[in-house]
Amino acid sequence: MFLFPSPHNPGGMVWSRETLEKISHYCQQAGVIILSDEVHSDLTLPGKQHLPFFTLDDAAGSQSIVLTSVSKTFNTAAIQGEIAIIKNDELRHRFYHFLDNCYLAETHSLQQVTIYSAYTHCGDWHRELLAYLADNVTFVRNEIEIHCPLISIVYGGASYLLFLNAEKMALSETQLSDFFVHEARPGLSPGSQYGSGGEGHMRLNVGCPRALLVEAMNRLKAAYQKRLNA
Repeated sequence: MFLFPSPHNPGGMVWSRETLEKISHYCQQAGVIILSDEVHSDLTLPGKQHLPFFTLDDAAGSQSIVLTSVSKTFNTAAIQGEIAIIKNDELRHRFYHFLDNCYLAETHSLQQVTIYSAYTHCGDWHRELLAYLADNVTFVRNEIEIHCPLISIVYGGASYLLFLNAEKMALSETQLSDFFVHEARPGLSPGSQYGSGGEGHMRLNVGCPRALLVEAMNRLKAAYQKRLNA
């Protein structure tokens, strides 16, 4: 099985059709099932377009399982419950047979009402959310580019999570974490926890009121200048 985040987390990369088709081709050749985690897909910002993995092939030959949820976009994680989209009848039967055996296929009315309401009654709120997040991303990008030039942003256009590349600061993983958590104090997640290649990075959540981001950027700028002038 190939576990595939689409859009990617961290960094919000929105994959092109060409990339998705290559992954589908290689996995079909190897006889590998694709499990596509698309929980951030509804947070794709204007100007980008998310392509669900199940749209790449026909039902009979499809070997993809697309998992998504309203929990990230509509902040309903406490209600739980996911959506599985499986075009292949045989694969769908195997999937739900496994869930039934583990007593994981049950649902309840609150889950159903939440999912239905999110996708049928919250269109205006959703559009306002995406516009607000886009403005937050622009604000953070401008602040860091102007005031913290040794830090760059990795962001592909989806989700509220930015990957800050601080490799040019030439700090060890311990020093980098100490800088962001104890000196700048926004308390970010270290990129190293996402595996090889994440070293020298920190993950920033911009899914918050602008006032919190302004405070976080002011702290970061002050700590950055203090370290450079030390």
